[in-house]
Amino acid sequence: MSASNYLRRPGRTSKPTSDVRPGPPEGLGPGIVECLRVKGYCVLTDVVSPNDLDAAQGAIPNVDTWVQPAGLVQDGLLGDEGSSRIIRLEQTNREMKPPSGSGFPGIDFLMWQLLEGLTAPLREELGFSGCQRDETILHEAALSEWDNMDLEDEEAERWCNTFISHKVIIMLFLGPKRGVVELQPFDPDADSIEVTTEPGMAVVARTDELSFRFYSKGHEPTYAATCFIRQPHILLMRRKKMLEHMVPAAEQLDTYRMNRMREIKETEEQEDDESVPRKWVADGNRMFFKQELINVRSASCRLASDWDWETTQLAVLRGGTDTVLTVPLQRWDHNVYFRQEGDSDAGFPKTNCRHGAFMDGYDLLDNWKFKLTVTESEAMDPAQKQALEVAYEAMHQAGYKKTPGASYPIGMFVGQGTSEWYHADRRPAEIPGMFSLTSWSSSITAGRLSFLLNCKGPSLSIDTDQASSLTAVFQASDAISRKGRFTPSTAACAIGAHLVLASVIWLARSQSGSFSNTGRCFTFGDNADGLVVADGVGCGLLKPRMEIVDEEEIIDCDSVGTIVGSASNNSGGRASNLRAPHGTSLQELLLEAIEASGIQPADLDIMECHGPSNCTGDYIEVMSMVSVMRAQPEDQGSMLQASCSKSNVGNSISMAGLSGLIKTMLCIRWGIVMPNVHLKCLNSRVDLGDPRCQSLSIATELLEQGLGNIDTNVFAGVTAFGWGGTNIHIQCFGNPDEGPRPEAEAWQDEPKSRLLYWPAGGGDIDIDRRPRKGYFIIGTFNEWKEGVHMHSEGDGCHGYTLTLGENRWEQFQILIDGNTSKVMHPGQYKAPKGTKVYGPDDLEGIHEVTWLLDARGKEGHSPAGRMGDRYRVRIHVAGKWMVVTWTKLEDAITPTPAVPLPAATYCLRGSWDDYEGMLAMDPVAATPGVYSAQVTLRGRGGSFIIFRNDDPAQAIYPARPNSPWNEAILGPDDPMEGLEWCLFGRAGDCFKIEFRRTLEDDADTMKLKWHKL
Repeated sequence: MSASNYLRRPGRTSKPTSDVRPGPPEGLGPGIVECLRVKGYCVLTDVVSPNDLDAAQGAIPNVDTWVQPAGLVQDGLLGDEGSSRIIRLEQTNREMKPPSGSGFPGIDFLMWQLLEGLTAPLREELGFSGCQRDETILHEAALSEWDNMDLEDEEAERWCNTFISHKVIIMLFLGPKRGVVELQPFDPDADSIEVTTEPGMAVVARTDELSFRFYSKGHEPTYAATCFIRQPHILLMRRKKMLEHMVPAAEQLDTYRMNRMREIKETEEQEDDESVPRKWVADGNRMFFKQELINVRSASCRLASDWDWETTQLAVLRGGTDTVLTVPLQRWDHNVYFRQEGDSDAGFPKTNCRHGAFMDGYDLLDNWKFKLTVTESEAMDPAQKQALEVAYEAMHQAGYKKTPGASYPIGMFVGQGTSEWYHADRRPAEIPGMFSLTSWSSSITAGRLSFLLNCKGPSLSIDTDQASSLTAVFQASDAISRKGRFTPSTAACAIGAHLVLASVIWLARSQSGSFSNTGRCFTFGDNADGLVVADGVGCGLLKPRMEIVDEEEIIDCDSVGTIVGSASNNSGGRASNLRAPHGTSLQELLLEAIEASGIQPADLDIMECHGPSNCTGDYIEVMSMVSVMRAQPEDQGSMLQASCSKSNVGNSISMAGLSGLIKTMLCIRWGIVMPNVHLKCLNSRVDLGDPRCQSLSIATELLEQGLGNIDTNVFAGVTAFGWGGTNIHIQCFGNPDEGPRPEAEAWQDEPKSRLLYWPAGGGDIDIDRRPRKGYFIIGTFNEWKEGVHMHSEGDGCHGYTLTLGENRWEQFQILIDGNTSKVMHPGQYKAPKGTKVYGPDDLEGIHEVTWLLDARGKEGHSPAGRMGDRYRVRIHVAGKWMVVTWTKLEDAITPTPAVPLPAATYCLRGSWDDYEGMLAMDPVAATPGVYSAQVTLRGRGGSFIIFRNDDPAQAIYPARPNSPWNEAILGPDDPMEGLEWCLFGRAGDCFKIEFRRTLEDDADTMKLKWHKL
């Protein structure tokens, strides 16, 4: 419990007094936190035991491993003099108390004891959850004999994290000399406070509100031990939120860190200087990335789930939806080709797979929009129709309008395999000869789109099977990149298109062993047995992120995603067979892209894998990936999130790479990692004991914070393989966009309001808060009748001794000059002590915002206070600072006679007058504490409750609705809706109600009865 005078300003020359009443270290927490909440610091005397103090003083001369911190670090500790030299003490086991007189171990264990008492109050009163302690640091306070030390990068990183996340500091003063702690709030108006320290005392302070400096009073050094209480999870917050927790010392180190990251990135010294923290290299690559970037300015796609990739497709991927189903009759009758039990392949081959992912409306096209005849439109390959529409939509979203005569220098790169339209089961029986070649030739798609959309940039159709669309992205980004004097296209469309239309193609893929017999892509799973095909058509319109206009760099930040211009493309050469991925080639592919981007392998956060969906192919890809990304031991601490969209939407062949790219852009934009569906058991060939694999994460459910600090830019890779050994890898770059994201839930430990009171004062009190006659108190103790003068106690403190009534609680407000139009209040209903003071306001509109002095204790325990107990209520004023507190007066300390309590009155409010008026209850002269009244019912039955002193906040009511008179009684307190007593009778019946209230043996006993007259 806090001492009664803990808000007085300490004198520099006076002997320090404790702000908290003496007790064991573990029990001091509530009192310390009350001081921290109100004024930001707490002084404790005689905390260190004499034996440990003597032993510690005796051990100090034997310390020979002192370190002088850099100046920026000293600023965050005890100042350049207070932390002239420091040493970290060995941390003790909190479960094993060292023997008395052990010295430094006893000092460190005392930190554990204080933390034990502080943890719960810090969480409940200040919202500091998840608190942990740092190691104990021994400080020598003396004038330094050495020049300032240079700040090392590792030291800056360690101390910056400490100063960002610390909330409280415990300072134990070991002597042998007296010292001074200077405390200064982060408020320019506040004056500083100097606390004289003596050996064995302690000061606990809020590091998020105060700066502090320690120095010796004499010419000889003195010593102190400190320990920070930190919230480590602050370091995981997004940077914007983290900045709210930064104190000046942390801001200075953070500025140093940012400047060093920029310098490291500009000089690329991370390969040569091993002293640079690995985290700085990674953060520097993210914050100051300098390679060419390509914006995905807009995108459009048609997938099995829906045609809206930004909403429906996002929901499908976030929720882990499985979009695979059986082959619909709109494509063909699959029962003819599906191998049932006992079937043979006599006549024609059959398939064991009957599942795929199919889009609706695959054959629809607004032919008049593109000036196509009905005949030509009907003859067109549906894949061309969908490619035309997604290209038009992407261009329209990017601001390109289809106007007569308008042409655009836009490239058209289409990834499309062999058209299935020629073999489609559901196509027109006759296609006119003049349209036959353009109808089922995939080589015409790019040219046809350029023709219909009047785009005059490069036009190229690409067929590398499952790598087709990602190769189109690679070629499109290359076409708009600046190379010497070459004038690139202003934009390029990268398109992928594949529709499942022909049963004969299905059977051919099935005969090659590609299809899954179980009908799903079990990517990364131990049961992976092949793929299922899917429809997919999509387009991304690419533009350079930076353009030079009139010799000025213009950066376009309006995009749905960003890819790194330096991608990589290679071939597996002669692998074990034509379709098998080649591990060495995959590693070379990834390394080439990483080196071209100028980043480190461990910088990649997400890998959207190709996911062959067979055990061997998945294993080769995963091990190739971790062998590059997490090969070095220092890189194995950062998680690599691996995913594959094929588990959700199937394998859309020519569209597969672009589908993975769209998913990756959504992950980055929303700051999430989307789940892999159907993954029950990881591929058994992947050895989780391998250190490289221990940093691999494959999500099986949505990870809302899967990317860690979502303010940090993210690197993600997308890989695709094609039959014949074609490998393609593209990297994405960007940070989550706050625009489409819902508001994040507030942390429990949001930064609290500034200090409520500062004993040293500072600033000027508002003129309307300045009293001429003084402060007056009014409340339930005097039935809110007239303010009672509060007596001056000096140093801006005014007090009044309040005596508890029979309720054992009182509500009150404070009046300036006794004027009810100048009311000071806490701004909240039934506020506790030590809350901010608002006002002055007129009493008429603020009856309910009061302070509540509650001594009833918790339910199930004997009451903490009794009728007649006296409390000293004080209002403290120091400059612009003002706070209201109270402390219980002990008779042995203050033998002031009790103030006589005013007699209480009781009244009824009931249904007989629609709860409009109050019916007074008369005291029964013969029996003290008994009150009675008579009521007459106006209708069938009636209900009522009782009020004390005609006060709406002092209701007395039953514990259950519609209760008889012998039920338990609650109150006086706020009335509860529905809790009332019921009278059973008819109109005109008269009842006598009798209420008894007595206080015996500290028990408040209330009884009620009535009878019909």
